Amino acid sequence: MSLFEQCFLIIDALDECIEKESVFGFLKQASQWNLPSLHLMVFSRREKDIEDALVPLVTQKTYLSNAEVDDDIRLYVRQRLQTDPKLNKWPAHIKLEIETTLGDKASGMFRWAVCQLDAISSCMRLWPLRKALSALPKTLDKTYDPILLEIPETYYEDTLKLLQLLCFSARSVRLLEACEILAVDPYSVPHFSPEQRLHDPLDILTLCSGFVTISSSSKDSIGDTLKLAHFSVKEYLTSPRLKSGQLSRFYIGKGSANEAIAEICLLYLLSFDDPTNPLDEKKVAELPLANYASKYWPYHFFNADTGHQNGTLLRLGGELLKAESFQFLNWVRLHDPDLPYRHHDFSMEQTSLRSPLYYASFYGLTQLVDLLLERGCIPKENTDFTKWGERRTPLQAAAVRGHVDVVQQLIAAETDIEKIWIRYTLQLASQAAEIKVVKALLEYDLPLDLPMGHFGTPIQAACTSNKT
Repeated sequence: MSLFEQCFLIIDALDECIEKESVFGFLKQASQWNLPSLHLMVFSRREKDIEDALVPLVTQKTYLSNAEVDDDIRLYVRQRLQTDPKLNKWPAHIKLEIETTLGDKASGMFRWAVCQLDAISSCMRLWPLRKALSALPKTLDKTYDPILLEIPETYYEDTLKLLQLLCFSARSVRLLEACEILAVDPYSVPHFSPEQRLHDPLDILTLCSGFVTISSSSKDSIGDTLKLAHFSVKEYLTSPRLKSGQLSRFYIGKGSANEAIAEICLLYLLSFDDPTNPLDEKKVAELPLANYASKYWPYHFFNADTGHQNGTLLRLGGELLKAESFQFLNWVRLHDPDLPYRHHDFSMEQTSLRSPLYYASFYGLTQLVDLLLERGCIPKENTDFTKWGERRTPLQAAAVRGHVDVVQQLIAAETDIEKIWIRYTLQLASQAAEIKVVKALLEYDLPLDLPMGHFGTPIQAACTSNKT
């Protein structure tokens, strides 16, 4: 940045950021760079955690009043009335009436004005238009309520699955991925049927009308992204206000949503069960959810409601993590956790896989670890300490990933575990700067002055970490 005469960095909608703490850390570092050419501007709604983090760093702050925002809303309404064919049909005095009504009642809510324009654009006669303008909802909640009420009962389950995915997906969701989840049904056999796909992916806009939008990134639908129309949609669907109201069945909790997504991903992966018809690049290209499901089912399993992991979800995870199963092989071929940036490897053989316990420990899935230990899986897989970082055991995988609960589970399960195992694990955890794991391992009265592996003692290993 110092190479530029002037450098401007603008961060918008910080309040909508999932990883705000990381942004706070970056802004704190940037404020210490002492670069006169760097100008930082951050936009956000007023939230206590954001103000607490940024007020000590800023040199100037400005609060926008509703009146100032309303001026922008009026400009937007005026522009829509001129360019939207469904609204531009009205004579000038009616368009002025629409602009004045929405401008006076918006109270700084840009999204509210957008929704009202979308609603009245369907009016074909003046009387229904004026009736709609006289009965405008006062809040966004009241604006969104009718959208949920208009969802046909036939499509309730499909709509809920889509909204759960969009609220709590691990990354942005492609349109075809979102459509594919509708072809997965936990209550039917087979659970995944290509025949149940939407014939037209754009029909998904009808299912979730008013709540979702499509961001196009290519000439065809393959690269299109489906997302919530506005951050306030997620706030509404996850709000306790909805949970206790007449539309409570549409309430989306983090734990239950992750449970539902994890179940869909696991059912999808378990459907690849035919050894005579193995996956290849051509087949995967026709399975839009394969990449997402293989990479992110552990993320959603980890974040699911703990109480529910002991039922269906635990059973499905246990089915996938069977060492000799073809589904287990297909999963690792699609996504090898140890090589996350490598593309599919369909040449991988069953003998080259690590144990199911290793993968469950790697992701910190405590319930699955318990299940696999009950099956007789052994925590110690490899005793070759000369290969630093290669063929790590489940214990070591859990340690370097910071899963202290799993570390304690595995040590407790191995009643005759040798201290050399714990020492080596401490070495890895120290180098990875996993403080909680290090503290847990120090309870085993380990010597800290004995070198082991490439990084010497645990203290020396900690010094090599690139974490503070």
